[in-house]
Amino acid sequence: MLSKQTHSVITGIIMLGTVSGLAGFFSANASEKIISRTHPKDPADALAAARAAYGLFLREKASSQWDMTISSGEMYKLAEMEILWLEHIVHALPEFPKVCSDYREREKAWLEKFKKEMNRPSDYEGGSMESADMALRGTSLMEERIAELRELRSRASSKL
Repeated sequence: MLSKQTHSVITGIIMLGTVSGLAGFFSANASEKIISRTHPKDPADALAAARAAYGLFLREKASSQWDMTISSGEMYKLAEMEILWLEHIVHALPEFPKVCSDYREREKAWLEKFKKEMNRPSDYEGGSMESADMALRGTSLMEERIAELRELRSRASSKL
């Protein structure tokens, strides 16, 4: 079962990344004094780190169906949050209209693929593994979108 300590560590990663991002937004000096350099300064990186921590727990320590269901569900939610954050950042870049001319078409294609895959029945339909299977399927699909958004952010940022 997901221990309080493991959950606290994962929650801490999310909170430190978010706090770090906000602190950096308001004051770069305050951020350096409050948050260690070992913690992600970008909220997207903090979300990715938390998702990776849940993935590691799922692969190496999950000992019950409950652990697998909770961990996979949290990974799904963290991937959703990371997509929303990255979309916000990409849309706000001054070079976005020039660099990402086909963005809407790519976004629409990904959404169609996501909906189609998520509507496909689980291999474990009706069983205790169904919710974990669906969450992991959705997370995997969202990781594709996250990689694309990170690449767009990098490409647009390099044009500045």
